[in-house]
Amino acid sequence: MNWKRFRYISFDCYGTLVDWEKGLRDALSELFDEYRVIPSEKVLRVFSRLEADAESGNFRVYREVLRQVHENLCQYFQINDTSHPFRLADSIKKWHPFPDTIPALQKLQKRWPLVVLSNVDDDLFEATQQQLRIKFDKVFTAQQIKSYKPDIENFKFMLKKLNCHASEVLHVGGSLYHDHVPAKNLGMTTVWIKRNEIPNNAGQSLSWQVEPDFVVENMTDFAALVTEASSP
Repeated sequence: MNWKRFRYISFDCYGTLVDWEKGLRDALSELFDEYRVIPSEKVLRVFSRLEADAESGNFRVYREVLRQVHENLCQYFQINDTSHPFRLADSIKKWHPFPDTIPALQKLQKRWPLVVLSNVDDDLFEATQQQLRIKFDKVFTAQQIKSYKPDIENFKFMLKKLNCHASEVLHVGGSLYHDHVPAKNLGMTTVWIKRNEIPNNAGQSLSWQVEPDFVVENMTDFAALVTEASSP
């Protein structure tokens, strides 16, 4: 692999750079304290299915998507929580990066422009940007594009704005369904950050058959892979 041919490295954010599974569990902990017999794996699987449903159809900002998911999640588990319909969206500013994320991004940014392509609203990502402690060269959100990954239009939008061919952007994501399927369909090279905090990748969305070009367990390994391989 000629790593030097990539003009940009693009990242999914939540689940790849930021620990959204822990963020969701923390946000829902008050609801599920009395339902501890429900495994967190099941909650995350149900969330992923409900989120995909809420993101289909006419575009709505992610805050509204999460409001709908929260309502449907409560109905599914028969929980009464009408006092805070934006519980999930408001929790995003508290979601923390994985411990390996910031050092890896700082290392990578010395060699490549870094880009984010995320299913989120602009204002919600701004709070996350502060947590990540670096300034990305470009940030593309679902709110700007008016659609959600895995829609291939999100990736086309990014490539158009970057004025790049698909072969010139290396895309990194934790979700096969959201990121690798559309990116590979466009001919992009992809890296799967296969984190294993939750059994069977329960939180990493719907299952899908696709072959990423590279698989690593964390951002530290990814940064080492591309920087060492591209060294003079």
